[in-house]
Amino acid sequence: MRRIIARDDHPLLSAIGRDFEIMMLPHPVMIGHADFLILIQPSIGEILNEAEMLEGMNTHIIVFTEPYREMLLKALFSSVSVINPEDRDAGEKLSDILKNEIQGQKEIRFTENEKRTLAEMPFGLCNKELSKRLGMTERQIRRIKEHIMAKTGLVSSEQLLVYSLLRCELSTRSSLNI
Repeated sequence: MRRIIARDDHPLLSAIGRDFEIMMLPHPVMIGHADFLILIQPSIGEILNEAEMLEGMNTHIIVFTEPYREMLLKALFSSVSVINPEDRDAGEKLSDILKNEIQGQKEIRFTENEKRTLAEMPFGLCNKELSKRLGMTERQIRRIKEHIMAKTGLVSSEQLLVYSLLRCELSTRSSLNI
């Protein structure tokens, strides 16, 4: 049986099938392993706390929040889905996410070159500067950025820059134990 931990109660949770064990844990406490964690309208602080607590765990995060927070969530969690709580078909989306994840949808995995490129992007370098710093061609840098955007679902260079900044911030926080 798959295990779901929910931080708050929500009417949509009652529609989840019998294939799941649902635990209501309102405080950021994990008891054992959970396949899914459902957050409902979390604050930025709660999101950061959850990211630190779940680091290294293979838990898919489902967040009911405004769509503009999706980029932040994708930067913090390797496996995350965002549902707009105002969508009429939010229940269907939740069911689809649970089904897709059970069928083995994979988390985002970056190549070493993609990781190196993401690590350098917060410095605001153009492709030419990045290519010199990383010992690659400008064309390689452009392709790497395109691959990262395809893997993450980002659609613009600006989103990619913000994504890299958030990843950098999270890795700095975790290395400093903040």
